[in-house]
Amino acid sequence: APGETTVYVRFSTEATMLIKLRLWELKAYLESVSQQRLAMGLYYGILLGLLVYNLLVFFSTRDFNFLLYSLYAAFYGVYQFHYDGLGYLYLDVEHWHWQVPLGLSSLLLSVSIGYIFCAHYLKLKSNNHSLYQVISVLAIITLAVAVAGCLGLPIRQLNFAIHMLGWIFIGIVFLASLLSLKKGFQPARYFLLAVGAYAIGLGIRSLRTYGIVPDSFFVIHSFQIGSLLELWLLSLGVAARINTLRDEKAAAFAAARDQVARNLHDEVGSTLAGISFFAQSLESNDGNDVEATRERNRILTLITKNVNETQEKIRDLIWIINPANDNWEDLLVKCRRYTVDMLQSCNVNHHITLPERININNFDMEHRRHFWLIYKELITNICRHAK
Repeated sequence: APGETTVYVRFSTEATMLIKLRLWELKAYLESVSQQRLAMGLYYGILLGLLVYNLLVFFSTRDFNFLLYSLYAAFYGVYQFHYDGLGYLYLDVEHWHWQVPLGLSSLLLSVSIGYIFCAHYLKLKSNNHSLYQVISVLAIITLAVAVAGCLGLPIRQLNFAIHMLGWIFIGIVFLASLLSLKKGFQPARYFLLAVGAYAIGLGIRSLRTYGIVPDSFFVIHSFQIGSLLELWLLSLGVAARINTLRDEKAAAFAAARDQVARNLHDEVGSTLAGISFFAQSLESNDGNDVEATRERNRILTLITKNVNETQEKIRDLIWIINPANDNWEDLLVKCRRYTVDMLQSCNVNHHITLPERININNFDMEHRRHFWLIYKELITNICRHAK
């Protein structure tokens, strides 16, 4: 009939597809396309900015959390790129058949890295080892499914696995964040909020898929908005965790410094009290006979011994609190020198074998102090009991 047009449309896909037909006037359609492109440009611009920023911070700080976050965001971005249909527009259209499994496998890789990121960020290996083991197994399973998707796992099975593993990921990460927050690890609240934002976005998309909620700009882009909030909150969380660990390290250093100050005060105070006592003994011993002279010499020897011991302890304390000595090389040189001096003074035949280098990082002041005191006691006992 005049004014009527019949259009036949056929759709075929191995994956899930949401089809909602709408007739547009040309002007309205162009305006909608313009808004869609603007929204996508904003979305991918922010995503790329977060990715580049955290990569730069990783290269600056060498903190593994920033690298894990960057990998998580990168693989998720690849999935979202294909989910939005941009892969068909800007990539190899002739080989479109590999784009669906690539996009879905990228999401699974993102989830697998997300598990590792969660375990490392929340320090589950030391704080909740049983949950750490569960997350490790789930990360391996998710990675295996992602590899299977790249090797030709049917799209229907791959899509089903994504839905199952995706919701399991949300539940496990939410539980881990909640338990860590209850234990007082405050940066976990960022993980909690991030997972919540992602779950809300995913839930709204699922409701739209089944026609439960009507279409609107927010509903159509709820998944992108939720994922963007998730990535932004995780980025804030990584930065907050670094600040928290830095504050904890500063507090530990302050406590160690106070302990050193107390030790120094006790050593000096004890030595001065001993010298004062010996001086009073000298004043009271005014005899000129041999016995009195011998006693004065004994007291002077004790004073000299106490002063020398205190000097050595003060030198050790100064060496310990010097941040330039926060490495094994300087400690090994000091151990070698002390061992030679002590064993030679005791006339003990010896042969010293010490490693040239020990690959252990973060050898801070407190660990260095304990190691040095133990090592000195060990050498002293060797001199005392060697024959």
